[in-house]
Amino acid sequence: MMLRRSYDKKHRAANVRPGLEYEPFLFASLGADRNGMPLAVASMLGRLNLDPWDEAACMAALPADAAVGKLASLIEALPGQTLKHPECEALAASLIALLPRQPETATATAKVDPIAGTGASKGLGLGLYVVRLVIICVVLLAAGFADASWLKN
Repeated sequence: MMLRRSYDKKHRAANVRPGLEYEPFLFASLGADRNGMPLAVASMLGRLNLDPWDEAACMAALPADAAVGKLASLIEALPGQTLKHPECEALAASLIALLPRQPETATATAKVDPIAGTGASKGLGLGLYVVRLVIICVVLLAAGFADASWLKN
């Protein structure tokens, strides 16, 4: 019975949609559009031909002030919108507060490139392995020929 319960939890966790944490932000209201219909952030982003979940993830990764500026500019870019710049900034700030935030240390740690500190690039690391493999093959092949010629004498 315990095994079954454990499986059910794993199974449910695997079926959770990615981006679920962005839904409070994406489905928050921006007010009414020019036709009087309610307009959500996801609808606004869709009207601007942007993927709502990608944009939400990008804004969540930005510092709060940069995310507010980006969202405010997107709201202002919406055709037919009637909000003035200060109103867009205030609305954007309240909406950005709905996004999940990552701790600064976790974000900084995740972006550290271990190879960058050595001065080597990722491509160079792979190329180095290939060169080493070729050298080893050549040495083994030469040793095989030398061994075979040694036997003939």
